[in-house]
Amino acid sequence: MLLFVVTSVVCIMSAASLATSTVLTVKSVTDVEQFLLPKVSDVLGGTLLVLDIDNTIYQAQKEEGHANSFYEQVNDGIHPEDAYRAWEQAQEHCAVVPVEEIMAAWIHRQQTAAVAIIGLTSRDSALADATIRQLTSIGVDLSATAPVLPLGASGEDEEDAQYDALRRMYISGVLYASIYKDKGAVLAEFLHHQPMRYHNVVMVDDLKKNLRSVDDAMHRAQIPFVGAHYPLVATTQHTAAHPNSEL
Repeated sequence: MLLFVVTSVVCIMSAASLATSTVLTVKSVTDVEQFLLPKVSDVLGGTLLVLDIDNTIYQAQKEEGHANSFYEQVNDGIHPEDAYRAWEQAQEHCAVVPVEEIMAAWIHRQQTAAVAIIGLTSRDSALADATIRQLTSIGVDLSATAPVLPLGASGEDEEDAQYDALRRMYISGVLYASIYKDKGAVLAEFLHHQPMRYHNVVMVDDLKKNLRSVDDAMHRAQIPFVGAHYPLVATTQHTAAHPNSEL
């Protein structure tokens, strides 16, 4: 029996297409498999599976490197930027464990089935090396079926500072939004520059805020979206008075 609760469904009709948006709460990553479709051709994709990293793919073994330690510092009145810098430094020597034991095998199975997968994280790209090391330590390689961000569809793209910044944010299949950028806006820009057109976008994240952000962005882009709220790690409750107070 599929274990999820549908929390909202929005249908968007246009003259050209019908895009649906669904947000659910899941008890395992396996619960999203019914929404995943393989690549059809070089121009027509199936699903783009978007995975958050912290408290979704893995969590830190020790408190100082755990995402919850960042939240606790913010709760204690430390400015989110200062809390993030301390948390970022802890990642350099931070061991991690998968949130579910099946995580690496499950991701590999979807990659074998030709499902395009990327990571979308609020980490800064300065943590790319540490992130790749942590993913590798649990047997995950997000670059295996990740779409390639082109050098530029035209000369204008090559000279566009925003696009160049986007390319620097995308490393080995992981899109580093940072705590300063909205995940939905970053993903929408990424998809705008993709030659591939996807049947749908499926995102797994432990924070509803991020799912709402991407849901809104996919709504505007007329791309069918499934957001899977994945609250397996007990996240420290914290106030979100500051816009950059969540990973």
